[in-house]
Amino acid sequence: MDQERQNTKEDPSTAPPRAGRPRGLSKGVRLLVLLMVFITIAIGAYGTVLYTIIKKSVTTATLLEELGGEAKKEQTYRAIRHALTETKATRDALEKYFVSENNVALFLQEMETVGRRAGVTTTIEHVTIERGGGSNPFLRVRFKVYGEFGSVYYLLALIETLPYNTALEQFVIRNTDGGFEDGKRVGPWEGAFMMDIKSFIAKDAA
Repeated sequence: MDQERQNTKEDPSTAPPRAGRPRGLSKGVRLLVLLMVFITIAIGAYGTVLYTIIKKSVTTATLLEELGGEAKKEQTYRAIRHALTETKATRDALEKYFVSENNVALFLQEMETVGRRAGVTTTIEHVTIERGGGSNPFLRVRFKVYGEFGSVYYLLALIETLPYNTALEQFVIRNTDGGFEDGKRVGPWEGAFMMDIKSFIAKDAA
C-alpha cells in the first residue's frame, strides 16, 4: 500500500497540473499568425496601390479625352481657315452681286456712272432701307435722270445689265423745257424712277 502511494506520487503523468503561467504558443502557431498579419498588410497595400492606379487612370483618361476634343476643335478651325483662304477669290467675286448697307454710297456712285455712260444726268432723290412685311430687307432708290429721249431708254437697258437683283417698280418719262440746273443738263426729257435692290445685305444680317 505504501509502495503504491509512493509510485503515484512520483509519476508525473498522473500528477495534477501546476498553477502558474500558461505555456506559450507553439512555433507553428506563431508562424501562422505572422503569416496572416503579413497577408493582411499585403492586401491593404495592394488595395491602396490599386486604388491609386485606378484613380490616376481615370484622370489620365479624362485628360486624354479633353486633349482629343481640343485637337478636334483645332483641326476643324484649320479646315475652316483653309477653306476661307481657298474660296476668297470666289467670295470676293460673289460680293459684286450684292449691295451691303456699308457700301450704299458706292452703289449710288455706280448708278451715276451708269447714267453718264447712257448720256444722262442722274440725280438721287431718296434712299431708304425697307424692312416691313416680314420679308428680307431691301434697298429702295428714287432718282431722276435728264437727257435725250433715246438716252433715257438706253439707261433702262443698262440697268438691266447690273449684276444685282433689281426691280424697277416705277418710272415716268416726260418732256421738259430742257436747260441747265446747277450746271447740269436737265432736259429735254426727264425720267423719274423708283428701283428696289433685292440683293441687299443689311448690317444686322451681315
